[in-house]
Amino acid sequence: MSVLAACVFSLFWGAVVWVLPAATGGGRPASLWSPGMLLAAITALVFPSMIFAAGWQWPLQEMFVAAHTAKTGVELLAMADVASRSVVPPAWKAPGLQSVLVGLYVAGVALAVARQAFATLRIFLIVRGARHVAVTRDRRKLLLTERSVAPFAVGGPPAAIVLPEAMLGALPREQIDLIVAHEEAHLRHRDPFVSQCLALLCAIFWFNPFLKDLVGRWRCASELRADGDALNGADADVRKAYAQALVDALRAWSNPIPVSFTSRNARSDKLRIRAIIKGFEFAARGRTRLLAGCTVLMLTAAGTAGALTANTAASTTLEDFIPGGWVTSAYGVKRKNLRVHTGIDVAARRGTEIVTPTDALVTQATDLFRGNPRWGKAVVLEFDGDVVVWLTHLDSYTVSPGDKVTAGQVIGTVGSTGQSTGPHVHVEMYKNNRRVDPVTIWPFLKKDAR
Repeated sequence: MSVLAACVFSLFWGAVVWVLPAATGGGRPASLWSPGMLLAAITALVFPSMIFAAGWQWPLQEMFVAAHTAKTGVELLAMADVASRSVVPPAWKAPGLQSVLVGLYVAGVALAVARQAFATLRIFLIVRGARHVAVTRDRRKLLLTERSVAPFAVGGPPAAIVLPEAMLGALPREQIDLIVAHEEAHLRHRDPFVSQCLALLCAIFWFNPFLKDLVGRWRCASELRADGDALNGADADVRKAYAQALVDALRAWSNPIPVSFTSRNARSDKLRIRAIIKGFEFAARGRTRLLAGCTVLMLTAAGTAGALTANTAASTTLEDFIPGGWVTSAYGVKRKNLRVHTGIDVAARRGTEIVTPTDALVTQATDLFRGNPRWGKAVVLEFDGDVVVWLTHLDSYTVSPGDKVTAGQVIGTVGSTGQSTGPHVHVEMYKNNRRVDPVTIWPFLKKDAR
């Protein structure tokens, strides 16, 4: 599956999933989705995208492929002199679009992972330099650091809560207790661990703004949930004191990690302050929550089915490539002459049409391939910018050098020209000027595949 197709599918499906929480989870606490519902929506976005990128298909799809033409005779072995099959590296050429896209994607992932690794290292150094001073009500370690950072929780083992020493002298004991209760709520809900997993997903899908928005909504919802747990049963005065502690923390201390007492989003912090003072509960209750949950599950199922169907429809079978053909000799096997086979042989009746499985450029179509008559008639295709395939021993070909062929187009017929003991096609492939097993590019060439 091409990188471009996988990215386009992820963006399209991300937009479909994002519409539901974006339309029903506005900027008021009463309309926000709960963290659990947002995680379900993120799963509904990511799971089908990964299935599509992995190229997974419906199981038993062979049941829907036309039956092969009955095979007659015994398996044929093509005789070839491997010693003459060395490749002369062609002149350098600019990388194709596929290579450029892969490079951009990998560079984006590497940059996102590097940023995450740097943030993790910073947190590690802060925790390592902090000193243990007490144990919280939930039996969590309470650490003090000299650095000017906002309070945050670290998942375990061992789990701990880190506070800046300057906060102890700047805030009253009641506010500090509420802040600690907030971080304990994060640890009870395993928010630090979930945050790290979501950061990894954001690195993999760095190009998808819809996933980033859903992750941002989850961070805001998790902070609101922790606020609600910390303020459970609190009166108006306690709520005002807690809101003041949040404001003071925003002014005085920097935020080292996404999930901490302060966030990195001014809009989320304003929403939290309003919710702290007035109090709130997530609106997704009863029938509304059931409806939202069912909708997310249906979206996940629909996206997964769409990804599987798209991959299955886009896949090619051996029957599509050479109708009635079957693999007689796999790549890398030792022949009777003790030489290793450098390609894959597909036998079929003489005159059987050969159909290109992919869009490609015809670079050669000749009766004398590489100046050696042993190859017989041959066609050479180039696709994806860096993949070259040889098709030799043909009976005839219907293309010319320079032709651009599309998937499903007939390019020649099966024959037995050159040094061959029977009608077959020798398939040999090169990627980045290096010989590879054709199965890695065209999986349908696997022996005994149908």
